[in-house]
Amino acid sequence: MASMTTPCQGFAAVGKREAEVFGDGRPDAILISPEELASLGDTLELLSDRDAMTQLDESRRAYAAGDFQTGDKLRSRYLAK
Repeated sequence: MASMTTPCQGFAAVGKREAEVFGDGRPDAILISPEELASLGDTLELLSDRDAMTQLDESRRAYAAGDFQTGDKLRSRYLAK
């Protein structure tokens, strides 16, 4: 791994908002935007919440079983009155 005093040997864009910094031909660091970091933190927080993950699993099973309402059906039911 390159130190702060070792010059970087390469830089490659990975996506629109990510980039890799290379030292010895391998990535030494990945740069991401502050927004992407915040989104990653939100994702990790959600994945660490057992109750939320249980609810997500239940929702996926209900959807797979056809137990859901479409937006059109809900609109016609509640906005038509």
